[in-house]
Amino acid sequence: MKNLTPPLEMFEFLDETHKEIQIQLAQLKDMVLLVTQGRRQELDTQRLKAICDFFDCAVRQHHLDEERHVFPALIASSDDTLIAMTRQLYQDHGWLESNWVELAPMLKGLVHNNIWFNEAELQHSFDVFSNLNLEHLQLEESIAYPKAKACVWTWDSPGIGREMHLRRTLRNNTTQPA
Repeated sequence: MKNLTPPLEMFEFLDETHKEIQIQLAQLKDMVLLVTQGRRQELDTQRLKAICDFFDCAVRQHHLDEERHVFPALIASSDDTLIAMTRQLYQDHGWLESNWVELAPMLKGLVHNNIWFNEAELQHSFDVFSNLNLEHLQLEESIAYPKAKACVWTWDSPGIGREMHLRRTLRNNTTQPA
């Protein structure tokens, strides 16, 4: 049966991930600063690895959540401005992934004490990645999420929750060592 209200728990979950992205970016900024200041030996490589894992896994799942459960409602609206903004959000996900694919190997190199890149390249890649993330989050929180909540007539809240949980469970089971 379809619910006539949006699944508020889903939006709370998405909002929590946004908060965590901001925390991870702030910690990553501090780590990049250590490297660019020549203080690489002060890096907490376990924390850096955890941040990389977060962007490799949780953030990718978060983007899938939005693309499967939030963005379609916005695309289905009759508001051309909202549709264009949603297309921008989809495109942002692609750019964020592309930026992460450029930044991640440098960060993972640091985890393994392998610095094959120059520090200016690391700083630039981080700045681009961080700025795009923060702009993207602001657009989602200020327009996309409120509009999605308002423009959807029916939501399958239990089905959405099951899909999100199952996808994460399957992903975790396939990435764990036997």
